Amino acid sequence: MAYLRRFTSFLATLVALFTVLAVNVPGAVSMPLHPAQETGGGSGKTYVIATDTLFAPFEFRDSSGELTGIDIKIMEAVAEDQGFQVEWRSLGFNAALQALSADQADGVIAGMSITDERKEVYDFSDPYFTGTMTLAVNEDQADEILSWDDLLDKRLMVKTGSMSKEVARERQDQYGYEITSLDQTTTLVESVKSGNADVLMDDYPVIAYGVQQGSGLVTVVSRSRPATTVSL
Repeated sequence: MAYLRRFTSFLATLVALFTVLAVNVPGAVSMPLHPAQETGGGSGKTYVIATDTLFAPFEFRDSSGELTGIDIKIMEAVAEDQGFQVEWRSLGFNAALQALSADQADGVIAGMSITDERKEVYDFSDPYFTGTMTLAVNEDQADEILSWDDLLDKRLMVKTGSMSKEVARERQDQYGYEITSLDQTTTLVESVKSGNADVLMDDYPVIAYGVQQGSGLVTVVSRSRPATTVSL
């Protein structure tokens, strides 16, 4: 999609601005979501864009139930500038990729990291965000799990189909933890909070946003691996 290439500098500015706004929005909530179809953007041709259900601050529902976030604002700004409509499909990350592969969606925007393996399957835009992943634990375990070295025989939660799952697999033999993958960020958080898991790994902005919103978790390693680029 050529119009995305011309939007790179604009996207960088928008991401920086919205990240500040999202982390400080009073009343923003994290809640389980169901697949939804909504429209936004310009007035021309309609493209079906799939996204995650909850991956704040990239995509989430605000206190009024509206789909919002960095990814949503970026896509709708591109649509407004290029004169097309967006029909949103809030499916979950793995389901969104499956919908794209099955030609049930025209594109995906969901805080998706660019990898060589994914580039063999998907046509990415220019990157609009660079970030890292981190580990998070319950506040009452902050003194027990201080680094990767403390993960021996621990249960690590990651998101299905995500970069965090790939990183977890790469390091599993070295640090000796058990990996469990689930589809929803909220389920990962609840698993750790309830004691069914010891630690989760996800993108740093997602965990940091959750901490700011009172998730009850704290970060362990702010930079668990080199920076990754995010695209659509």
